[in-house]
Amino acid sequence: MESLAQVIDCEAEYQLETAVKCNQCSQMFDTVQVIRLLRKKVNFTSALPRRGYLVVCPNCHTVVPAVIGGRTV
Repeated sequence: MESLAQVIDCEAEYQLETAVKCNQCSQMFDTVQVIRLLRKKVNFTSALPRRGYLVVCPNCHTVVPAVIGGRTV
């Protein structure tokens, strides 16, 4: 079985100015991975965006609150 790190295909990787500690796995990290979300199916007319992004810890892949390009992710 593949590990989670092998399954996740990140869209981008960002370097942090300072290393931080993940609240979930307690590991220090200085980069985050960005994963793109694409809306696949909706059964109604939706005002929600067709795509979005998740920023995750590179160690445990827990979602990390972040701002990219002025947008809160």
